[in-house]
Amino acid sequence: MKTTYRIGVFAIGALLMASCGGGSSSGSSAKLTNTDVSAGLNVNPHGFAFANFTAASSPEEFNADDVVKMFGLSKDVCVGGTTPCTLTPEAAAFARMVNESRASGHCEGFAVTAEERFSAAAEPSTVTLKNEGQITHGLMRTFATQFLKEVVADTEQWAGKSLKEKVAALQESFAKKEVGYSLGVYSSHGGHAILPYALEWVNKDVVKIKIYDSNWPGKDRYVTVDLKADKWTFAYSGQDPANDPEAWTGGAADMDMTSMAARTTGTCPFCSDKSGVEKTILVVRSADDNWSVKTKNGVLSPGKNAPKGSGMSVRPARSAASGSGVTSYMVTVPSTEKLSFTLPSTTRVTGFTSTAAVQIDTDGSTDGTVDITDTSISSSDPNAVLTLADGNLVASSNGVDNSITTNGDALAVELTTDSGKAVSLDVNSETPAVEVRTGESAGGSDYQVLAQTGDNTIEQKSVDASGKETTKTIEGQLDNTTSNQALPDAIGSPKEKPGFIPAAERAFTGAPAAEGSAGTSTNGATGSAVAPALRPTATVPK
Repeated sequence: MKTTYRIGVFAIGALLMASCGGGSSSGSSAKLTNTDVSAGLNVNPHGFAFANFTAASSPEEFNADDVVKMFGLSKDVCVGGTTPCTLTPEAAAFARMVNESRASGHCEGFAVTAEERFSAAAEPSTVTLKNEGQITHGLMRTFATQFLKEVVADTEQWAGKSLKEKVAALQESFAKKEVGYSLGVYSSHGGHAILPYALEWVNKDVVKIKIYDSNWPGKDRYVTVDLKADKWTFAYSGQDPANDPEAWTGGAADMDMTSMAARTTGTCPFCSDKSGVEKTILVVRSADDNWSVKTKNGVLSPGKNAPKGSGMSVRPARSAASGSGVTSYMVTVPSTEKLSFTLPSTTRVTGFTSTAAVQIDTDGSTDGTVDITDTSISSSDPNAVLTLADGNLVASSNGVDNSITTNGDALAVELTTDSGKAVSLDVNSETPAVEVRTGESAGGSDYQVLAQTGDNTIEQKSVDASGKETTKTIEGQLDNTTSNQALPDAIGSPKEKPGFIPAAERAFTGAPAAEGSAGTSTNGATGSAVAPALRPTATVPK
């Protein structure tokens, strides 16, 4: 009997939230009382002092150790199920998806980690921690939970609820001295995750949701919700949240929530029988938002809502992009859907079907499409590099009429070279990692077949147009076996978050507030720092 592995994601190294009332995706029956309420969290000491950061601004990467901490040590995660861990190709694909997605920021990780440390009364206080080592990796792991099936389902359910229902659920959570949800807000510029901890009523129709915003450490930030007008307003990059001419605004569909409880039940999307994925979940990072994906139920694209009841969605990934930067989008569709991508600009697509991990790399084309089914990836664009990983097997290829298909035991690669030669090969346990190159990437040959034969060892076979073969051994690691693959410059990670003053200038530099006392932000916001009763005390891992 195959096993479904549950995650152990938190920065403090234990699933402490499993027995804590973290909210429910079923919604709230509570009636709004128009009474101010706080869970007791305060940005000082329960928020981080350093600001949300891009992948390029940190030397740390989401790696094999992070995947093991999330999903456990097994043959699904590490080749042979042993340490030191060499990630299986499919586990490595998950790591690449996370590393791609965090290029613009880690806001989801900040919100979730701050909540779980508050709820666990973790020591030392969050505001004293530095952006280094296991603290940084803990943020990456909680950031990665947004791509798990259970979290996606919970988030989608909350996205369909009214603003009143969302505020009522927060009120119910805060009244119990619990921070039960993260909050997601979206605009045409991107998506951002924040941590709500209190409600302050302006009048009977307007309420401020007080938040910890990782972009503004130690600051009093909030989302203003006008229940009568059915809209919200949020100062994303403005230093003064009360006077931001570029504030984000939206309605109920542009705000979602995710219960913290959903994260503790998340399952591995690539382990065992792939029970962690019932939908195809893909991350699209493109230099321009001109991409689209055709399905049997219509065409999806950035800013275009999916048909109601279709089970499909396109939303910015919660990594705090901005209008002047590249935005990553999360595409979710039922696993039975065939997807046909049109990708006119430099783009990388990474993600999972219910059967395999897939990746697309292209400089852009308006002529060809890239098609994804539950068990295959194919393209009529000879310049698109396709990758498919299933368990311990992985293949990448480019060429005319290029396709990679899995049957569970082997991968079949089929393509045509520039000279018109048909190439077919199987990827199996004897040669589990292969890359087929044609065109300019073939180094002057008609095509090349590269096979990973050992650590840092590749067998390279080059075939010219006459069929003559030459084989040699070279040093290196195929990109499709690594946990992090560099993004093209056009969609790379910026050193600083576009649209913001430098992160160093936004860092909180005040004195840490003592636990159990009223904390103070840099502009005078106060709040109780008393942790909820019956929370176990936790420490930061060494």
